[in-house]
Amino acid sequence: MKVITVTNRKGGSGKTTVSVHLAAGLATRGFNVGIIDTDSQGHNALMLGLPQENSLYRVMIEDSPLAEEVVIVPPDLYSTPDRLAEGQLFLLRGYDKTYKIPYDMDATAIFAFHDLCQRFGELAGLDFVIVDTQPTMSQFDGAVYLATDAFLYPTECEMLSIAGLTEAIEQMKAFNKHRERYLGSSTKILGIIPNKMRTNTVLNQHNISVLGHEFGIFDEGGLVMSPLRLLTVWGQACNERVPVYVFEPSGEAAIDAWRIVDNVEKRLKEWQGEIA
Repeated sequence: MKVITVTNRKGGSGKTTVSVHLAAGLATRGFNVGIIDTDSQGHNALMLGLPQENSLYRVMIEDSPLAEEVVIVPPDLYSTPDRLAEGQLFLLRGYDKTYKIPYDMDATAIFAFHDLCQRFGELAGLDFVIVDTQPTMSQFDGAVYLATDAFLYPTECEMLSIAGLTEAIEQMKAFNKHRERYLGSSTKILGIIPNKMRTNTVLNQHNISVLGHEFGIFDEGGLVMSPLRLLTVWGQACNERVPVYVFEPSGEAAIDAWRIVDNVEKRLKEWQGEIA
C-alpha cells in the first residue's frame, strides 16, 4: 500500500479537487483506495455527496473504532456512465474538529498518523491512501509527512500559489531525514499539477514555463504535469457532488482529470517498488 499526500501551502490551489478525482479515478480502474481528509473544511465528503463528520478526530483522539468511522463511497457516485467502478473507494472524514487534533494529540505520537494509515489499509485492503491536507502549518504536519510515501502538489498558475508550492517542497525535503531515520525510506515527489489554467493568458503560460524550467516537464522525466484548465464545468460538477468525469464524461475537464490518474499510475510504475 502507498500513501500519497496532496498538499500545498496555499488555500484554493485545488488539493481537494485533485484528491477526490485521483482517488475516484484509481478506484474506477480497479484499485481499492481510501481518502483521509485532514482539513477542517471537510470538503471531500461534500464533493462525494456524503454528510460531513468528525471521523478523523474521533479515531485519533477519542479512540473510536476505525471500522465504525470509515464509510464506503457508493460506486454510483464516481462510476462513469460507460464504466462501473472495478475497485472500492473509502473515506475517513474530517470536519470542524480536525484542527484540534495536534493540540489534543500526545506530543510524542509522531507515528500516530502513520499507524492510522496502515490500519486503514489493512481494514479495507487498500492499494492507496490519498491524504488531503490543510494549507496552514500545524503540529500535525510531522505526523503526516512521516506517513507519506509520495507527495502530489497542485498549484494555481499564480505567483503566491507557486511560492506556497516551493515552501511545501522545502519542508518535505527538510523532514525527509527524519523519515529515513525512523522508517528507512525517503518520501518522493509524484508531480506538480498546475491548476486553474487560463489558456488564453500570457501570464499563466509564463508561470507554467517557469515551473517547467525549475522542476522539469513530466513527460521528460520531470515533475510538472499537464495543467487542469479553468473551466466552468468543474464548479457544475461540484454542485452536483460528483467527479467531473461523471458529470461530463467526454468534456475537456474530464480529459484533464483522467490525465492526473494516468500520470500517477505511470510514475508509480516507473518507480517499481522504490517507495516503501
